[in-house]
Amino acid sequence: MDVQDVVSQQTAMVPAVAPRISSLPPEIVAYILSFVTSTAVLATAVKVCREWYANCVEALWSTLAPTAFSQLVSIAHNVATSSKNRLLLNFDFGGSATVLRFVKKIDLTKVKYFDSEPTAALNRILFHTTNLQVAQFDNCLWIKSETIAPLVNCLRLAHLSLSGCAQVTSLPITQMPNLDTLLLAHCERVVFNERVVAELCTDRLKHVHIPIYYLKSSTATVAALLRRFASSLENLVLDSLLVHAQQSDFSAAAFENAPPLPNLLELHLSFCAVPDSTLAALYAPRLTTLTVAGSHEVDAISLSTLVKSKPHLRTLNLPLRPLSDSDAIQILGLTPDSGPAVQLETLNLDYVPALTDEFVYALDSMSNLKCLSLKGNINISDDAAIWVSDRFPGIQFFYDIDAMELAALLEESDDD
Repeated sequence: MDVQDVVSQQTAMVPAVAPRISSLPPEIVAYILSFVTSTAVLATAVKVCREWYANCVEALWSTLAPTAFSQLVSIAHNVATSSKNRLLLNFDFGGSATVLRFVKKIDLTKVKYFDSEPTAALNRILFHTTNLQVAQFDNCLWIKSETIAPLVNCLRLAHLSLSGCAQVTSLPITQMPNLDTLLLAHCERVVFNERVVAELCTDRLKHVHIPIYYLKSSTATVAALLRRFASSLENLVLDSLLVHAQQSDFSAAAFENAPPLPNLLELHLSFCAVPDSTLAALYAPRLTTLTVAGSHEVDAISLSTLVKSKPHLRTLNLPLRPLSDSDAIQILGLTPDSGPAVQLETLNLDYVPALTDEFVYALDSMSNLKCLSLKGNINISDDAAIWVSDRFPGIQFFYDIDAMELAALLEESDDD
């Protein structure tokens, strides 16, 4: 039996089983239909029973997955042109929003190419998804500003991710009162400045990721962002690139006069060269995750003060920082006279070549450690790496070691 025969059988079965399960809760029916991959079967299922249409369309199309993008177009067309369903007789893919208005999430992060006119197709869909709440277009290199222009009508949009969309220059976000997540990593041409920040009508921006190395007046933009959304910000990511760090106009002035950030949970700074003393003065009592990556000068005293003043801090990432053993030990409070050690769960000190076994063995008092990354640290011995695995059972440990050599070491350890 070929695929066409299977589809034909499934399609024929739908009218027979519809009366039996149409009385089920819409969530259950939607779950059942989620296993059906045939466009014809789905179209028949929606057409055959008014109750299914009334109760299940919203559940079925609340998420538009990457693999269902082309199916949605086909189903909408098939249902619209069928005389069996009076509810959708007026549906026109280029006009009515009968089906598309139920879509709440579009995720195209895994879709790299479409067969034909992807920009125009997505533009037409976005024009009708007025109830859209989540739009994820990560690394969709074909998306342009005009492609996402219809998002200006999506007043319920809360999550917009355009990371990697290098052709996007302008953002249709100023009239979105519910916007709380804006992700623009690696958007090389995007215009995001003080004026855009001032024109945003949302007061609830929580998660922001902006590429400061591409922005003009990045210092003023970040300062305006901190002032405008001081009370709502929960996750702030500012990233530069090592190759652009010297060219960026970003400076620590953006944080020097920053207002209190009472709800900030995560702060990630990559190659921003913000002095440790400036960060130590930042008021963010609920901070749980801190990333300060880069090769700028280390102020161990300030970092130690910062870490100890954040009782909720559980993740500390300091990759590429020029730390010595004594610096790292001081920052984490691992000396006998520094009081209780900082109880981190995740610690990342990748590519800090000055670290040696002395630091590794000093981690003994960090009983809550669940994840440790020491990649690229050539002065840490294999014996110290084995000690970490023994001292912290079940830990996620990232360390550069030859697989064969590790197996031999473990075998020797078992023999002992």
